[in-house]
Amino acid sequence: MSQSLQSVTVDQLRSELTAAELEALPSAVMDGAEYEQVQAWLQERLLQAADRVVGAVNTCSRNAAIKSGLCKVPAACVRTVLVLARHAVISAIPGMAETLEGGTRAAEYSTATRELESLASCSLVPDYALTSEEMADGGSCGVTLMFGERLNKFRW
Repeated sequence: MSQSLQSVTVDQLRSELTAAELEALPSAVMDGAEYEQVQAWLQERLLQAADRVVGAVNTCSRNAAIKSGLCKVPAACVRTVLVLARHAVISAIPGMAETLEGGTRAAEYSTATRELESLASCSLVPDYALTSEEMADGGSCGVTLMFGERLNKFRW
């Protein structure tokens, strides 16, 4: 049975970050940023990561197209979103780039980007069900071809 899309939250993203990274966030967002501003900034990074995954899922013609901007993905893709968002957050924090090089985080990011490629190429097809609000316009993905009169008014 297909599962519904899963919301990915800022709290989940925060749990992926170390104490030092969380402490550095207010100055990374803007000097002296308030909690709400940091939350909004993290939400932006999370939404961008979720939309990258949605874009990859929608590229495969075997998948029902998911509406972007919802911060919802198939359950099998939640970890991918969190890794991509964490990478975006850490790369924006001055002095934290070294945590992205080598080790577990680099391996996780590499796996996440490979998963994006697999999703887009239909090598990885997640099982999910959409509500009408989650469906992209048209409910499916692909290319629309318009047929009409042929125009030959150009020169080579």
